[in-house]
Amino acid sequence: MRVNDLAKKVKVTPDTVRYCTRIGLLTPTKSSDYSYKNYTNEDEKRLVFILKARHLGFAVTEIEEINTHSKSLKLTTNTVGLVNMNRLH
Repeated sequence: MRVNDLAKKVKVTPDTVRYCTRIGLLTPTKSSDYSYKNYTNEDEKRLVFILKARHLGFAVTEIEEINTHSKSLKLTTNTVGLVNMNRLH
């Protein structure tokens, strides 16, 4: 799906999707002619997580940390807990 499709599905502006892409939280594939970015269902799930985390008060840097761990398959509840504990101190 394209930027506008994802934005409508998740009920955010296309600029929100573009921002998350620009800072590396979303990693769409490029179409074969390089004119469009294609977002997957996994990108949709990640964007929903990002929005919920922001709503809970997580900073973008904290979300990036969680995102990095999840991409390397090292995400555990302990990782999320540690990020959350750092927020409290």
